[in-house]
Amino acid sequence: RSNETDDLGYPVFDYGAQAIACEFVGGTASNDLAVLRADKADVFAVNDSVAAASVADGYAVGQTAIAIGNTEAEGISVTRGIVSVERESITFNTGNTQDVLRIDTAIYSGNSGGGLFDLEGKLIGLANARRTSDQNITVAAPLSVVEGVAATVL
Repeated sequence: RSNETDDLGYPVFDYGAQAIACEFVGGTASNDLAVLRADKADVFAVNDSVAAASVADGYAVGQTAIAIGNTEAEGISVTRGIVSVERESITFNTGNTQDVLRIDTAIYSGNSGGGLFDLEGKLIGLANARRTSDQNITVAAPLSVVEGVAATVL
């Protein structure tokens, strides 16, 4: 964790040799999504075995949902659960209402934005948030929402 903050008060992290410069392409605050662009050569310089994620055709209630993230900036973590609700609208404490995929997969600070995958390793969404007042209720941005945001900014 960093004690240093930027001009807006956000924490600044030093990722050393793992850092990759990215360009902010666009996004939407209401869906808490940002689209970033990185130079392919910079990505391969850090990890030459990187590959694009395969995208699932869909998902269903009861299906396995695996979250991969960087919990508390301590390194890669993996948690497993199921899709609990295929799609619902919820209002966050920020006042934003979002269409989400409800899962019981554990999501921790630092997992947000990480991939949510099915058992075949295909992307079904992006980890988003957890309900702190309830145990095991977490949500992800469904792939259809992610693709819609990306399509509008690219």
